[in-house]
Amino acid sequence: MLIELLPEPVAGVVAREVQFGAPEGEFRIGAEGDIRYVHPADNREWIAGANLAQFQSAAAAWNSYTSQVSRTPEPGQFTLVRDLRKELDQLGVTALPNSVWPALLEQAEHGML
Repeated sequence: MLIELLPEPVAGVVAREVQFGAPEGEFRIGAEGDIRYVHPADNREWIAGANLAQFQSAAAAWNSYTSQVSRTPEPGQFTLVRDLRKELDQLGVTALPNSVWPALLEQAEHGML
């Protein structure tokens, strides 16, 4: 999974989730300026950032992880996930109410992302 940041918001969408080259979910600006993740197969909204800057930093950390994990042998992948968790924790996104990041981290820990 890659998070494709848009150069400018389009109808409130600031980024798209890309899976295997195809768009999936969207990251949208909420009414309070927070960033919300929505997947077309799920009607729930998950919080991805308290504001755009925090989300962009988290997305950059995630994209860095995804670019590294695919070319890292399995024992090293656990270190990458641990480092990603630490970075997302430091950014504060894992502690947000209804945050999407703990779910993504869990999937990464199990080798699903």
